[in-house]
This record gives sequence, structure tokens and C-alpha cells, in this order.
Amino acid sequence: MRNIAYTTNARILSNEIRPIGSEHLQVALTVRAEPGAGLVLNVTPRLGFNRAVPPPGPVFEAAARRWHDWFAAAPPVTPDYERAYYYAWLVMRSGLISSRYYLTREAMTPSIIHYVGVWQWDAFFHALAYRYVDTRLAEDQLRVLLDHQLEDGMIPDAVHDEGIVVHMDTPVSAAVTKPPLIAWTALRLYRTSGNRDFLDEVYEPLVRWNRWWFGHNDDDGDGIVQYNHPYSSGLDDSPLWDEGMPVESPDLNTYLVLQLESTAEIARILSLTDDAEAWARQADDLGRRMVDHFWDEPAGVFWAQRAHQPIRVLTPFNLYPLLTGRLPRRLADRLVAHLRNPAEFWSPYPLPTVALNDPKHNPEQMWRGPTWVNINYLFIEGLARTGYTDLARALRDRTLALLMAHDDFREYYHPITGQPPTQAAPLFGWSAAIFIDLAIRASRGELK
Repeated sequence: MRNIAYTTNARILSNEIRPIGSEHLQVALTVRAEPGAGLVLNVTPRLGFNRAVPPPGPVFEAAARRWHDWFAAAPPVTPDYERAYYYAWLVMRSGLISSRYYLTREAMTPSIIHYVGVWQWDAFFHALAYRYVDTRLAEDQLRVLLDHQLEDGMIPDAVHDEGIVVHMDTPVSAAVTKPPLIAWTALRLYRTSGNRDFLDEVYEPLVRWNRWWFGHNDDDGDGIVQYNHPYSSGLDDSPLWDEGMPVESPDLNTYLVLQLESTAEIARILSLTDDAEAWARQADDLGRRMVDHFWDEPAGVFWAQRAHQPIRVLTPFNLYPLLTGRLPRRLADRLVAHLRNPAEFWSPYPLPTVALNDPKHNPEQMWRGPTWVNINYLFIEGLARTGYTDLARALRDRTLALLMAHDDFREYYHPITGQPPTQAAPLFGWSAAIFIDLAIRASRGELK
């Protein structure tokens, strides 16, 4: 519940408040617009209001200065990217929400149209863009989540001003979080800022987070970690979860290999040699276990499993172990063959989140077919890491072209037409953030 108060120094022509149902009020205020007139609107859970109406001129001038400084801080890009690039920076600032109660830091909501609060997975991609203009703001996208880490090490799915999301009862009752990419993100922030103190600050929470995944999400004790709730994957309505939970999935275990690798590198930077070696060994072990557990030689993919039975729905997440850079070349080549196949994933606007020729492909429904550019981003990095540089560059260029083809950044896109489906949220943060990062690196001639 919020209190609303409005104050004006303009001449009031009409001011009507009428109930709509039992819980809402509609306010209709009409004033005469004249030079020097203004209106102050307070929306707050408290009963303290700003009643003064300042002169509008200085307010607008201060706002203009803030926006000018924001855009001026952005690194330059080549002219063909500029129009979409500066709009992306507008999205990245307009989506920021101020600190209040549980929102301990200024942070970005996924979309100011369709979302509230700060969401874990989104925050990591947002931070990748903020690192170019404001080190503290980028780091705070991680801190706002770590501020609410639970005693057992779990990091909440989302943080709202009035609470956190750590459990959901639908479609199953289970703890809810998001994929473990926080160490991967923290290391990238460090590589830009050189702020070793930030790594020292987050190392212990990362250790607890790693232990939570392996200690609370491996019911059969086989060393392969499972999703207990579909929303913890970030792929909320993917057909990978149609047969029920829990699911052992190659995408989660790939994220954990990247998380363990990044934690090892952070430990090395902090001169924690024994820790670094232990995390690296665990990453090696999990990488080997994934091949033994998930790989299907005839199909040439890594199937997700429920109750140790393959879930035969073909998605890019069945190709995820490629991102680790640890696979034998023969296996990697087979995964890349799926990626390059125009009947499966190499659509005009890749990568569809269910293969085009899979019976469960639906290009209009969230994670059942549309292209999500954060997934493209991870594959661009993974392909470059594993030596498929031409394919990485082609995927990067198609991703940039897809985002530049529209006047707004949307949540997801049709893989054939490139159009955003009706339900795809506008002003979408990680689409804007990914465009920023890819455009900057493309302008610099960098692929990874």
C-alpha cells in the first residue's frame, strides 16, 4: 500500500476523487498551465510529504545536467550503432529504482513497464553495461542481492522494497533462486575496474553460494546438480520442465562450472592459493561428470534428465557444455553442427530457445521458441572461447542487427521474423545492456 499526495501552485479548475470498486480511487485534477506553475506528486509508504513546489526551471535544468553527464560518460561507438546505443543507455538509467527498505542499493528493474523489484539473473547482465560508466553502480547490482543472502548461502530470486522472493508454491512448492552467474559477473566487473576490494568483499558470499548449490540440490548424490523449481532456471515455461521437477539439466551444471572457474580465479587474485586450486579441481570434476552423465552419442547433444531419463526436447541448453571450453573437439564440433543447422538453431534471427524442428517449438511463447539475446550473449562468449571465432562473430552481428531493427529493446523476439511477440516486455534492461556491451566491443574490434 502507498500513500499519494499531490500539491500544486497552479490555479485549480477541477479536482475530483471517486471510488472504483472497493480498493481503488480515481483522481482527476485539471489546472491552468501557466509559466512558473508546477505540480509535486508524492508516492510513498510513509506519511512524510514534500509540500513545497519549487520553480520548474531549475528542476528541469538539473535533470538535463544529470542526463547529459550520463550520456557523456558512455564510451564512444562506431556511428552505425549510435542511435540504438544511446537509446540503450536511456533504458539503463530510466530503469533504475531508488533504495528503500529491502532495496538497499540503487538498482535496475528488468522493465519499468512489466516488472517491479530487482531480479537476480537480470541484475548480472545489467551490471555488464553499468561497468562502463559507474563502477559502484555496477557492483551494487550484485550487492543488493548479496545483502539478502540467507544463512544457508542461498541468494534470493528477487528483491522488492517490501521483501524478497525465496520460495514459490506454483507450479511446484520449492525454493526459488536464479542460475549461478554471480562470480562470473564479479570477475568481469573486476577486469574493467581493477577494484580488488570488491572481490575481497564478495568472496565469502560466493563461497557460501557455491556450497548451497552442491549441498541442497543433489538429491541422488551423483555430483550433478538439479533444479527443484522451474523458475530457478530463468527459463520459466520451457518445455524442459513439462514432465515435472526436479530436473538435472546441462545448463545449470554448465553455469556451475563457470561459477567454480570464476571463483578459482577470484581466489587467485586474492592470493588464496589453496582455495583457488580446490575450486579449479571441482570445476574440472564437474566438467567431466557432465559428459558422462548427459552426453548422448547418437544424438550428439546433452539431454536434460528427470529421474535419470532423458527429456528429449531440443533446446540451446542441450548445447550449453560447449560454453565451458572443456569438451573434446569432436563433441564440440557436433554441438556446433546443431547450432549452425538452419532447421534447428541457425534461424534468420538466432538462437531460438526450442529448435525450429522440435514439436514443442512455439515462436510466440517466452522460452518455448523465441530468441532471447542474453542466451546469444553467452554463446558468443563461449564460441569465441572455444575457437569458433567466425561463428561467434556471425552470432554477434546478427544479435546486434536484430536489436537495431526496432525502436525499443524487447524481452524476446521471433526467431524467423525478428518481431517481438505481443507479450514481450518493452524497455527491457538486459537486451539494452547486452547491446551496449556488444556494440562497445565490436567498435573496439574485440570479440571476447
